[in-house]
Amino acid sequence: MSDVEVLGTAVLLRGDAVRDAYFATASALRTLRTARRSPSKRLQDLATLLGECVAAQRNGQADTQDPKTLLSSEHAIGCTRAAEILGITPRSVRRRAVELGGVQSPNGRWSFDADEIRAFAS
Repeated sequence: MSDVEVLGTAVLLRGDAVRDAYFATASALRTLRTARRSPSKRLQDLATLLGECVAAQRNGQADTQDPKTLLSSEHAIGCTRAAEILGITPRSVRRRAVELGGVQSPNGRWSFDADEIRAFAS
């Protein structure tokens, strides 16, 4: 079975194709922001959704749990701690949350995997 399947006017992504799409949308967001252009809400929403799917895959729970609750483990950190590790402001962390693999809770708070933030910092 292919990681990418066309279903009429829709595209189904599986496995590595989800991660590839996530990195492509995160890259597009960075490029737009670097050029001081505002990304569309649709692109931001797509990047957030793909980020949640990647987090679900990473935790082996893609089909069993709501991706918004996946980073509730002991390895989850918030924006303030992520900012300390990265040496940037919490606001910058929130702005780059999708790129950093963050998962947003229904109340709007971002959670990050501490190991991934440390890897990103090095």
